[in-house]
Amino acid sequence: MEAARGEVPADSFLKGGTLVNVATRETYEADVAIKEGRIVAVGSDIQGPSVGTKVFDVKGKFLCPGLIETHMHLEASHLSPTQLARAMLVHGTTAISTDFLHSAIVSGIEAVRFLLMEATATPLKILYVVPTPAYCQNRALGLEATPGAPTISDLKEMLSWPVCVGIGETPYEGLIGDDALLDVFVTALKQGKTITGTGTGAVGRKLFAYLVAGASSDHEMTREQEAVEKARLGMHMHIREGSAMMNLAEVIRAITKRGVDPRHFMFCVDEVDPVRLMHIGSIDSLIRYAVREGIDPIVAIQIATLNAAEYFRVDDEIGSISPGKMADVVVVNDLRKFDVVQVFAKGKLVAEGGQFVGEQETVDYPEWLMKSIKLPRALEPSDFEVTFPTNKEEVRARVMGLKEGSLRTEERVLTLKVNHNSVQPDPMHDVLKIATIDRHTGQGRIGVGFVQGFGLKSGAIAESFTNMTEDLVMAGTNNVDLVIAANELARLGGGQIVVDQGKVMGVLPLPLLGLMSNEPLQAVVDNLERMLGTIREMGCGLRSPFATLAFMAVSALGRIKISPKGLMDCEEKKIVPVVVG
Repeated sequence: MEAARGEVPADSFLKGGTLVNVATRETYEADVAIKEGRIVAVGSDIQGPSVGTKVFDVKGKFLCPGLIETHMHLEASHLSPTQLARAMLVHGTTAISTDFLHSAIVSGIEAVRFLLMEATATPLKILYVVPTPAYCQNRALGLEATPGAPTISDLKEMLSWPVCVGIGETPYEGLIGDDALLDVFVTALKQGKTITGTGTGAVGRKLFAYLVAGASSDHEMTREQEAVEKARLGMHMHIREGSAMMNLAEVIRAITKRGVDPRHFMFCVDEVDPVRLMHIGSIDSLIRYAVREGIDPIVAIQIATLNAAEYFRVDDEIGSISPGKMADVVVVNDLRKFDVVQVFAKGKLVAEGGQFVGEQETVDYPEWLMKSIKLPRALEPSDFEVTFPTNKEEVRARVMGLKEGSLRTEERVLTLKVNHNSVQPDPMHDVLKIATIDRHTGQGRIGVGFVQGFGLKSGAIAESFTNMTEDLVMAGTNNVDLVIAANELARLGGGQIVVDQGKVMGVLPLPLLGLMSNEPLQAVVDNLERMLGTIREMGCGLRSPFATLAFMAVSALGRIKISPKGLMDCEEKKIVPVVVG
């Protein structure tokens, strides 16, 4: 209060900038004073005493609130929380909502507790939501929960943590018949916390019931009309554009074409790989994209800041540049280009000229976090056979069909050759083997099928990160390369790998729960870029092949996916045979 009144010096003073006021959607010249991580004054003639005040000349530049990522699975970046914070802050994102879902699936509440502690020690603000899908998603599809998955008691404990702002993307199907999980919802509502949602499985009267239960948002929209209909029901929409899911151009039309009020829209990447994050950006890239699609720049910035803060009920802390709020400020040259010059987080300069300049401590990871791949034995090429006793030279087989930019698969029935009762892939027509291996129980169950859409002409790719089960998943043209990939991932304790003609062409170790690297951001990006180049040379034209592969394992999205039990019909929730005749 003394600094706000001008009686004592501010710690920092941003002088001569043009303020982007997201509360009133206007811009005007204003200085900003910061004291102890808080904004204390905004306007003209506010400098006051200056002894010890660090002055930043921002004349000719725009001052925007720190950007807010509203739905992100941190582990999909394959960066540790410390390294992810560096990458996000450089691009102007100063707060993220995340649930540590994938870590919770592998090692439950203890993994979440450790990683959340690491994340909150960074300059990045964490809006933590409880990872209920780790408890309910697999059960909703008729699969066993992973051994370390959170219990109801764990969910309630995580909900009580001070950093927690709500509940993660609980699927509608997960609520059916589960009074204990509904009680977690009731507890969250009584505490005034937000229940984020997912549109998968909730339409019509089911959607009404989902909203009545407390779910209030959706990030799975892919169509303009869907966004309009959900906005009419009072839902909040996360406009998503990530590595494997690209929905912004279609969903934004609800605003630009249909005239829906943008105040109920937010931005998210959901899952983004480190190469895209470093070179294209995070929420800053979505602002640029939205502007190209016809959104006014100030509206786009409002969507990325105030809308998000109000949704999570933290607008008293973040979301705008005004007295009393946390001093998260992004300095840009041009609003349409949204070219980030400087980033202040919690009152400190953390990024300048595209480089992280903040302070962060190194982290010592416990041994239990590094040993999560449990296979009973080394795998053999025969483990990847799709056998079908027949005298025929060809059979009709179910094949998972994928399309760039979509998480959903379709069921295709194609003719495949048979050799000694073994159904063969057909790389010439882009039909590969796909498999998942149970890496949690030590039983080593393997499900094998076929997939079309990767484009590989030779070799195989594999990883220890998937959307729901976190099992090993791989796709390839032949059994030999598949088995080399699987065994090497098991030896490393997890990662992403490229194998061709019996040789490992590239590997990114992910020792932290088989999901994240413990290496610096630049090292991870350099390694992954080399691997992506190799995969392109092998014939794959997908923008993010590993992100796409992760969603080919069983999930609630798409008609058929692969699971350790075999090929699953995700709509009927049952295992189906690969060969149909």
